[in-house]
Amino acid sequence: MPLRKNATRDEIFALVEELSKEFARTYPGRDAAFQYPREEMETLKASGLVRLPVPIEHGGCGLSVSEMVELTRILARGNPSIAQMYAVHVVEVLQAVEHLAAPALKKRVYRAIVEENAFLSNASSERHSRDPMSWTTTFTTDPAGKGVIINGEKFYSTGSAASDYLYVPGILDGEGIIAFVPTRSEGVELVDNWRTMGQRGTSSGTTLFKNVFVPWDSVTRHAFAMGEADPRNFFAPITQGFFAAVFLGAAQGALEAAIEFVKTKSRPWTFGGVQRAVEDPYIIQAVGRMSASVRAAQALLREAEQVVDAKLKVLESDNLDQIAQARAEAMVVVAEAKVICTDVALQVCLDVFKVCGTRAAMADQDFDRFLRDVRTLTLHDPVEYKAKLIGDFYLQGKFPFPSFIS
Repeated sequence: MPLRKNATRDEIFALVEELSKEFARTYPGRDAAFQYPREEMETLKASGLVRLPVPIEHGGCGLSVSEMVELTRILARGNPSIAQMYAVHVVEVLQAVEHLAAPALKKRVYRAIVEENAFLSNASSERHSRDPMSWTTTFTTDPAGKGVIINGEKFYSTGSAASDYLYVPGILDGEGIIAFVPTRSEGVELVDNWRTMGQRGTSSGTTLFKNVFVPWDSVTRHAFAMGEADPRNFFAPITQGFFAAVFLGAAQGALEAAIEFVKTKSRPWTFGGVQRAVEDPYIIQAVGRMSASVRAAQALLREAEQVVDAKLKVLESDNLDQIAQARAEAMVVVAEAKVICTDVALQVCLDVFKVCGTRAAMADQDFDRFLRDVRTLTLHDPVEYKAKLIGDFYLQGKFPFPSFIS
């Protein structure tokens, strides 16, 4: 059932919990078959969750960053691929549309989200570029001077199969530029070639652009969108929290599945001296430790996101030094949460096999989906650089360079 226009916070969270449980039921089959969860994403879009981060003045619900991160964590308990795709949409709304799009474009995209359940995705990274923040995709001015023509190839296009708009960076006359491209534009081709260890359902394959026309009112250039230093760039403090939420949600899903597995399928060890696996003291201890670790990581992530919400208010100021300080502090606490959520998620998704036993390793159980999903997504950017960022701040007072990842 779609959210009503003035849904309460409790109604929103109840719906997300319900959807997460629904997505959990199809998650193993989708993962085993390398399937993009098309029906699930259509359900998510139709539910009205896409409008949650849209500002109230544009007809959305205007939920805070911390609330959106929490909802993403809940979705990840059910299916981390769906949570990751949803996170991309949310970040595009919170940062790309809100801070990069011109007023007319912003109004147009927000109206599409609110009235048509439009979904935003990205076609940003390139598989063969020099580094993840470099692009070779070219924009040229069209002969009539009414816009640009895009030619190029993108990869890691997370959520593209569900999308109605794509966020596309490229190069125009030697300078970086951004375009908001309707996914069904002539010349846009989505190639289903995402075959990876984990996060198999994210539709993160190739997006081809062949002479795609985009009018000038859908094109923008902005300093921090192009990787230039601008302390008002809160992309990373926001984005990194969503990654941590997906890691943590997946770990919680793995632990919940492991507990059910032990209760219903695991056998007691021969020399354990117990009648049921749930009575084994080593299994009990392991579940207790995993539960404590997950709960601690969740508390840290919530605290970090509350800090981000508080620091975002500084953007209303014209004092760039104050903004830079606030941004640095927000990035550091999010980085701390990401480091811990990464470590906890990887450990929990590995340790669940220890409590479940050999049966959990059978292919027909697909129990390794949690570990594969977390390991794959944690490779997005090296967590070691987040730890270094934290140490640099506390030891040398260095501010993280304002970018998409730091």
